Amino acid sequence: MEWTDGLFTSLLRKILANQKGEADKRHFIVFDGDVDPEWAENLNSVLDDNKLLTLPSGERLAIPANLRILLEVDSLAHATPATVSRCGMVWFSEDTITTEMCAQHFFRSLLKQDISGMSNDIPPAQISFLNTIKTFLIPTEEESSPLLTDALDFALHQKHIMQPTRERLLTSLKALV
Repeated sequence: MEWTDGLFTSLLRKILANQKGEADKRHFIVFDGDVDPEWAENLNSVLDDNKLLTLPSGERLAIPANLRILLEVDSLAHATPATVSRCGMVWFSEDTITTEMCAQHFFRSLLKQDISGMSNDIPPAQISFLNTIKTFLIPTEEESSPLLTDALDFALHQKHIMQPTRERLLTSLKALV
């Protein structure tokens, strides 16, 4: 079987190629999701002092000094001690970021991009739509618990195949909008 670059390797190669001045810029590659021990084990040489990615083909790619790799995870339940020991940790209690803060961030993110994906400009119809539904998403002075907060609380207490989180539910809602 022949090796084919995935997303991470492709991004790393673009940074290393320095075709658009990548060497002069800082880069961050974010892995957002659960830690799979199998692929995390392959990242251990990237995360240690060697900073080398060894591909199944035997090729080695050096991680440049201007690249940072972030693992954004919900839980370390499946991470190996070897991976955890190579990473710096920032931990937030679920109480640190409130549902209202998440809702405000969610709403602001919808105002910053064309949700149809067809343009870089935000269409006036999208802004109008978002202003119409804003009271359902963000608390107002009259109503301390908007529909979104109540819906998230309800969904978190239902049975699910996968353990739901507030962030996963908001990501699903964003995809539906």
